[in-house]
Amino acid sequence: MSSASAGRGRWKQTPFVVRDVALVLPGGVTAAAVGEALRRAGGTLLEQLEVFDEYRGPKLKGGERGVAWRLTFRDPARTLREAEVDQVIMTALKALEEELDVRRRES
Repeated sequence: MSSASAGRGRWKQTPFVVRDVALVLPGGVTAAAVGEALRRAGGTLLEQLEVFDEYRGPKLKGGERGVAWRLTFRDPARTLREAEVDQVIMTALKALEEELDVRRRES
């Protein structure tokens, strides 16, 4: 087996979808708690989740902070549709608001 063909099995065959979501966390809500809620809502389609930015400043109320997440979605068997990923994100945002009082950060 050549080295080129040996590496083929490592590559995923379906494309991924990346979405960035900026959230406002009330005081006392941890990024870990938000991450757990996002993973539950994302289910098996959420392949990777990472925090890439945090903001504290005058645009937020006292005790609040903005945390931006990068969400990577993939289905190993098929290509995901944009509307499908949008629905997962909307479900996650609703769960975050209901469970942790976390809301999407507006521009």
